[in-house]
Amino acid sequence: MAVPGKNNSGKTDKNTADKKVSTQSANTAKSGNKGTAGTKSSSKSNAAKKARQEAIRRRNKKRARITIVMAVVVGIAFAGIITMIMRARYFRVAKTNAEYVMGTRFDITNYITPESEGTKVYCNIDYIDADHVGSYDVEYTLKRGKLSTKKTLTVEVVDKDSPMFVGPDDIYVVTGEEIKWSDYYTIKDSQPDLEEKITCGNKADTSEAGTRTVSLSVVDWSGNNNSKEVKIHVIDLQGDDAIAAKAVRNYKLKEGSSTGAANIYVMDVTEEAGIAAYVLVNSDVIYTVADDGTCSRYGDEGSDVTDKADEIMANGSAVNKYDRLYGFY
Repeated sequence: MAVPGKNNSGKTDKNTADKKVSTQSANTAKSGNKGTAGTKSSSKSNAAKKARQEAIRRRNKKRARITIVMAVVVGIAFAGIITMIMRARYFRVAKTNAEYVMGTRFDITNYITPESEGTKVYCNIDYIDADHVGSYDVEYTLKRGKLSTKKTLTVEVVDKDSPMFVGPDDIYVVTGEEIKWSDYYTIKDSQPDLEEKITCGNKADTSEAGTRTVSLSVVDWSGNNNSKEVKIHVIDLQGDDAIAAKAVRNYKLKEGSSTGAANIYVMDVTEEAGIAAYVLVNSDVIYTVADDGTCSRYGDEGSDVTDKADEIMANGSAVNKYDRLYGFY
């Protein structure tokens, strides 16, 4: 039988102690588990915080770059606007003249005046190389300090000079010959090839021998005109004399007066199509006379025509120019 109070008390104390130890161990285990979980939670929190900070840093850096680029763009645009305003202000010009007389010196300052004092105008041409009357564009440069710009001026090219006849006051032709005025006259004018535009006011009749006066005239592209009175001497010549006269006249018009040998040698041609004769002038110049009476020089200028000249002298007939060709040579 158990003794009341003794064994029961001992068991009670032992159980109480065991419970305390068990409770302490449990609390220690719980405390350890709680510490490990807290460390893991703190690490995750720090990583997330650093990620947020890095994202913010990157956004701020990107915004800074965008701001700089926008500032540069705005600065360039602003500088461009300022430059445009300055150009518009400095490079306004007044057009003081629009007419350029062909053949005269061209000075841009006679046509353009800058409205802004200090702006200079330059042009690199002294003459307008115009081949017709009408509108021409001329490029010029305006400068103000380091600023410059190119512009275009439209001028009206006009011709105020009258054409001039260059040629003899008297011409000699043979009876029945058709006169081609461009054989005798050239026209000095800004317009080229005016010789073909020469007109004769009254008919140049060559059907009969004699002397008659005609009036020649010419008009250029600007309406400038001029005239010239010419005496036509119609000489009754036939055969070799007529052929020799045309050749000598051609020599005189192209080369100058024939002052060489007195005899002109004419060799009639029957075997060459389109050629009426060969004519030897001054011993070293040969002309081919076509069937229609036109003359052209035989061979190139300066070429050796000795053999042909010998042939003409041997087979042709002599015409003394002093006897029958007065006026033609």
